Amino acid sequence: MKIEKINKFCEIILDNSWTSYDLHGVKGYFKGYLYKPFYEKRDAAEYLIKKFIKEDTKSITKKLNSIRGHYAFILEKEDKVIACVDVARSIPLSYLLHNRNIYLFSPNNEIIDKIGFDVKEIDTSAAISIGMSGCTIGRDTLFKEMKNLNAGEFISIEKNNINNFNWFTYIPDLDFDKSKKNYLPELNTVLNGIFDNIIKSCNGKKILIPLSAGLDSRLVASFLILKKYKDVYCFSYGQKGNFEAYHAKKISKKLGYKWFFIEINYKIARNFYKSETYKKYLSYSDSFASNPVSHELIACDYLKRNGFDKDCIIINGMPGDFFTGGHIPIKLINPSKNINDLDKRKNFIIDCYIEKHFSLWEMLKTKKNISLVKNKLLGELSQFDMKNYDKKNDYIYYEYLEFLNRQTKLIMSNQRVYDFFGFDWRLPFFDYEFIELWRNVGITEKQSQSLFSEYLDQRNIGEVWRPLRKKTWVSPRFHRYTRIIFKALFYTFYDKFKWHKFNKKYFDYFNDVSKKNAIVSWRESIKDKRGWRNANSWLVEKYLNKFKIKIDELTND
Repeated sequence: MKIEKINKFCEIILDNSWTSYDLHGVKGYFKGYLYKPFYEKRDAAEYLIKKFIKEDTKSITKKLNSIRGHYAFILEKEDKVIACVDVARSIPLSYLLHNRNIYLFSPNNEIIDKIGFDVKEIDTSAAISIGMSGCTIGRDTLFKEMKNLNAGEFISIEKNNINNFNWFTYIPDLDFDKSKKNYLPELNTVLNGIFDNIIKSCNGKKILIPLSAGLDSRLVASFLILKKYKDVYCFSYGQKGNFEAYHAKKISKKLGYKWFFIEINYKIARNFYKSETYKKYLSYSDSFASNPVSHELIACDYLKRNGFDKDCIIINGMPGDFFTGGHIPIKLINPSKNINDLDKRKNFIIDCYIEKHFSLWEMLKTKKNISLVKNKLLGELSQFDMKNYDKKNDYIYYEYLEFLNRQTKLIMSNQRVYDFFGFDWRLPFFDYEFIELWRNVGITEKQSQSLFSEYLDQRNIGEVWRPLRKKTWVSPRFHRYTRIIFKALFYTFYDKFKWHKFNKKYFDYFNDVSKKNAIVSWRESIKDKRGWRNANSWLVEKYLNKFKIKIDELTND
């Protein structure tokens, strides 16, 4: 995209996936789509200029809470620039102040060459966070001067001043007085509204669903049947014989949708990781705030090469399990009676979060690194007055940290896969209404996804919900039986702890159905004594290597 500057203090750098519109001396830039009414491209840019052209920051905050869709936009005036991302940060925006110049940009792959960054400007704390968890904390990026907009945030740029404003925060109103009986019809209303909007916006185009055995993608497929949408294809991918594909095929058949399987074995995955397509994707998708997600990358490459064109719309189920309560640690559901001091409560919340999401490399879990991460996370919680809240609700701050960091950065980066191959997409479970409902659901209804499970079981949409949870198994078959034999031997002659250690070292490598771990060989994984967790450990290492950051040097001892 060619940018014609209106102001003199902020340079805007966007690619051709953005559209622009000029009106009354204001230039609007837009990417994504809006609902109610449904607008895309120039129509959306024009709509937003008209809506915000005369607004101050307070009224902008109010009006943003009335907009629906997934988007990012920029409004450029002669004396001011407003930049905003949606409730999910589905399209990232970054900014920096460098040599007294302000830059606002998306995507980020051109900015390093333009500005002339070098490794001296790397933010080591951000690199440590990515090395441990796959993403940064808060607005941090890999570079000290560069920041990204958080989910539900907009910035106002005037001359050399950048001011941040939160128009949405994933913290509930703490008015948990509803029962399942009252929540169930509200959930049904919200889901119907979401899929009505999706169907209207898709306008008869072909919909592709990456279908698994889980609850969320199954709900997408069954709701499209409920709404009588015709042109739908379901697909699964990965190792032959995996349980996700087995159940997805049966679900698709029951719903009457066409289903196909995309095989991904180690040979296919290794060749892809060596390809120019993969290198281009890494450059295209990099926000400098998370490791680019790639688990659907090979599948989408297959779709593109096999006749699914740019008019196809992909709808996945991410991240329904997070919002419906599937990620809350048991420790926070039943907090210890001994943890009453406010500082101890905060530290306990953060310890739970670090234990769950900062374990990609055991070698990085040093005292200094954990202390650094804790201080960053404490800084994110410092804005909340927790002393007036009952500790039984401390789980909401855990969810806040995961929403702000992991979900809207790392998980959301999966949408860049679709963008890279030119597919449109919709995100039903990252919809404003869905998020708004679940952030105000209490722990009783969220625990073990109680409310969500009851809704699915009661409605049984498409008759594919009994049982809710599908049987799982390890693939490939020879690996399944080999594990059973070794497990029996270890339990007979040793103990379960030695079995878990042996299983982790020699067998876990084969459990990655999508074969992301083909980035290294099995022999390399056995020899690696640094404490890898899964395929993402090596993918993160390769990502940091691109910036000449050696993960072994981030131990910070």
